[in-house]
Amino acid sequence: MSIFISVIPKDYIEMAYIDGASDFTVFLRILLPLAMPGVIAPQYTYS
Repeated sequence: MSIFISVIPKDYIEMAYIDGASDFTVFLRILLPLAMPGVIAPQYTYS
């Protein structure tokens, strides 16, 4: 999952902080939805 998070543009995170988002909000509303394919895909490939 760290690979998917590392390729997310830093601009998205910076914009969220400028808008007043906390660390938890950035993770929950920006990073997690964008990294979901990396979380779900291994479950289907290894089963």
